[in-house]
Amino acid sequence: ASLTAKGSAPLVYVFDRSNQRRFVDVDEGLVARIESLATGGLRIEKTEFSELPFAEQVGVMQRADAVVAAHGAGIANAVYMRQGTVLVEVFPFGYAPRVFAQVVARRRLAYHRAVAAPDYESFGACLRKRKSTEEEVENAVETMRKMYEKVAKTEDKIRMSQMNVCLRHQDLKPDYDEIASLVLDGVKNLCHSHA
Repeated sequence: ASLTAKGSAPLVYVFDRSNQRRFVDVDEGLVARIESLATGGLRIEKTEFSELPFAEQVGVMQRADAVVAAHGAGIANAVYMRQGTVLVEVFPFGYAPRVFAQVVARRRLAYHRAVAAPDYESFGACLRKRKSTEEEVENAVETMRKMYEKVAKTEDKIRMSQMNVCLRHQDLKPDYDEIASLVLDGVKNLCHSHA
C-alpha cells in the first residue's frame, strides 16, 4: 500500500521530457513494462515534470512512492521525497555525473542509477549543430560505438568538450525490464517496511 493514502495502490511517476533526454517509446516501453510486471494495484502517472509549477512539483515528489526520471535539474526536487521512496535516475550513455548523490543520501532514498543505450543519431546531430566536421562526427560516433561495445582502450580526445555536451543530448532507451524491476522491488520493499 502507498504511504500517502492508506489502502491505495503505490504511486509511480514517470517524468518524461519534450526536449533532450526523452525516453524512447515511453508508453509502449517503460510504462507498459512496469504495468506488465506489476502484481496487484499500481498507479502510474506520466508527466513532463518541468512543465509543472513549483508547488505541484513539490507535491508530486511528496506523494510518489517511486519516481523514474532522466538525469536533469528536476532531480534536485528529490529533497521533497519521503525517506525510503524509490528514485531511478536514467542517464544517457557516456554521461553519468553524481550531481545528486548527497541529496539522495541525506533523504535516505532507495536510489538507483540506470544507463541508456547510446543514441547515435541525436549524438551526431548535436555535434553537427556545434559545427563539427562530418569526419569528426563519424570519428566521435565510432568512438561511442567502441565504448558501448567495451572495446575502446584509448582516450580519444576528438573535441571532447563538444562530445561531452552532446552526450547529454541523447534520447533515452534504457533496459525497461531493469527499470521496471527496480521500481517494483523498491515499492514492494517500501510497502513491507511500512506495513
